[in-house]
Amino acid sequence: MKRFLQCVIAVAAVLTTMSMRPVIDKERNFPRCGDVLTLRDVSYADTAGSGENRIWDLSGVDESGKKTLRFESAGRDSLSCIVGRTRYLYYVCGDTLLCGGFENNLSDMVYEKAEAVLISTFDYGRSISGEFLGSGRYADRMHDERSGHYHTEADARGVMITPDGDTIPDVLRLVTDRYSLNLLFRGESADGSCRTDSLPVYEKECRWYAPGHRYPLLMTKDVFTLPYYRQVSHTARYLSLDGQESAADPENEAILLQNAVDTVSGRNAQTMPPAPVVDYTMTQDKAAQTVTIHYSVSRPIDLLFVLSDVGGIVYRSEQRRCIPGEESEKVFDYGGLPYSGSYGVNISGGRERYSEKFYR
Repeated sequence: MKRFLQCVIAVAAVLTTMSMRPVIDKERNFPRCGDVLTLRDVSYADTAGSGENRIWDLSGVDESGKKTLRFESAGRDSLSCIVGRTRYLYYVCGDTLLCGGFENNLSDMVYEKAEAVLISTFDYGRSISGEFLGSGRYADRMHDERSGHYHTEADARGVMITPDGDTIPDVLRLVTDRYSLNLLFRGESADGSCRTDSLPVYEKECRWYAPGHRYPLLMTKDVFTLPYYRQVSHTARYLSLDGQESAADPENEAILLQNAVDTVSGRNAQTMPPAPVVDYTMTQDKAAQTVTIHYSVSRPIDLLFVLSDVGGIVYRSEQRRCIPGEESEKVFDYGGLPYSGSYGVNISGGRERYSEKFYR
């Protein structure tokens, strides 16, 4: 009965909008028992706004470590995810993946109202929101209660340039805003106990999904204390294809194979357009500390020029309306940038996206 009520609460909390081209669904993106993933800690901070034709450039990011994540069975329609010394519990209710709680040597938490992590199907513009409520223990001496609300939206899509140098199209970003209040009580329960501490927290989590990939390519999490939004932590973890140890995944393998066939045959307009619209070259003047993009276009198009560092922080940007037959240039002055190292220039317009790297 308890599991049934959790399902009803979670499904009732889902708020959705119509979508034409689903990217995420149950068969292709829900985690599976037995899958083992190796996540690489990377120095990446996402600064891209919501919308389409976004670019997430991870080329040149620094790596600081690795985390192994493995999924194991936890009963019917349930599985656990072990990261380090913490075990997270998930279960499937219809077409919804719910977070059931966690446990480690220091604390544990069981959610009576669970947060919906994924729903089937999910695409750009769709969102889910609801409340969560859980209770558990902390340090074996205190009762811990956690409650709050969350909102997850597929707010952006575009292209990701991976640390391995691959360019992946049709990437969808999911952003979760989560507000929670943790209450700690002395004793085994809150009934009749004295509250000893409270901690209001805001968390922002982002996940990037792409067709043909079961798990997010990238995950970031930022934690802030309220009410002044003081940041206490930031993590960014990238999942490469060679970081997955899993059984055959025919649903996603078929998508990747079809994408490869379409690219070779020229049918995939997103990855292989019939002819490039933008013709450009980039030059660097180290004495003047400038980079110049010389460009022309074969049809009218709006181009966005962006100067950023390899961590994704944007320093300059400009959008221009470009007309065929005109030779034009865009000059970026990088003399005032904060440090010496590698930077990037991104050019995007329509389905075309280009990226160039230079060193200050």
